[in-house]
Amino acid sequence: EITWASPTFRAVLGIAPEDAVGMRTEDLVHPDDLDRVKRRRTEIYDGDAPHDTIVRYRAASGDYREMSVTVHLITGDDGIPTSAVVGLRDVTAEQQALRQLARSEERFRLAMTAAPVGMAISDPGGRFVQVNDAFCALLGLTENEVLGATVSAFLAPEELGLVEDVMSALGQDGQSTFRHQHKLVSATRELWVEH
Repeated sequence: EITWASPTFRAVLGIAPEDAVGMRTEDLVHPDDLDRVKRRRTEIYDGDAPHDTIVRYRAASGDYREMSVTVHLITGDDGIPTSAVVGLRDVTAEQQALRQLARSEERFRLAMTAAPVGMAISDPGGRFVQVNDAFCALLGLTENEVLGATVSAFLAPEELGLVEDVMSALGQDGQSTFRHQHKLVSATRELWVEH
């Protein structure tokens, strides 16, 4: 049961602090989160270290907001917990952005995997961190043989300046695309590609 609420309770959930007093936490928590909240409460009162948990709380408007919940126990002289201070921080927008980013990354991963053309992602040092099957097929190598290798490892000697040319071109005038035909070389083959 809520015995006190700060003035900011209204800003967080739209509920006046005086109206919050007497409410039970369970009345505000989304039904799907209730079992998790009860388990977490038991863990905290049993001595588990407090840590933030994301829980959906019902606002005065009736919609649910995702809150980062921090709980700190207050103990009596005997060391037994008598109450808890619960802090709520609205993280709805952050959580929505994280879900949107995860969906976007999953769509990109699926598109890259299914692409009929060779695709690869390299880090700023030019090392491959992700490649698709079509890229490996172009080189005639396995994914394990390609990952971690540098772009330069698969360029013909006369093309070794390509990486610097690409980075230089991409840095000019906001250009985000660079197209170039060059030779790819691996232990099993040599071929011309449009990069």
